[in-house]
Amino acid sequence: MPPCGGALQNPTGGEVREIEIFRNPYIKLCSNDLRELGSMGEDWRFAGADTQYLTHGLHPYPARMIPQIARRLIERYSERKDVILDPFCGSGGVLVESMLLGRNSIGIDINPLALIIAKAKTTPLEPSELERLWLELREAIEEDVRGLRFDRLEVEVPKIPNLEYWFKP
Repeated sequence: MPPCGGALQNPTGGEVREIEIFRNPYIKLCSNDLRELGSMGEDWRFAGADTQYLTHGLHPYPARMIPQIARRLIERYSERKDVILDPFCGSGGVLVESMLLGRNSIGIDINPLALIIAKAKTTPLEPSELERLWLELREAIEEDVRGLRFDRLEVEVPKIPNLEYWFKP
């Protein structure tokens, strides 16, 4: 493999392609610039900021990037219509902010659940279509639930350190 490339591999056995990002003169890398962020005098804490707006609150995926941080970095290091690559996209927060700022984006993640969530968060839907699907789903659920009997379910939760931190009840 060339020193300035990498292989993109589908863990389920799909196509393997060579990516040579560092050789492309149109790719702007900002990793060296990131060291300067702490000395720029800006507040990066975003204490009290709404981190659940739009589709960011769709799923409580662990270790999400704060959307305001993604937004600030995208604004600083890219321009409209640029392509943003997030090689560890998780649930797609950077992809959502890229869309909102008029950038194209590519998200890669090894976790299939993360990719499903990212796709759900970034797929544009017409409000009327969403309403129609919601009513259809609700009707189907109501039909299936009629006549069911629910009892209290007792589950023994394993003792895992920081379980409540990562998975809120």
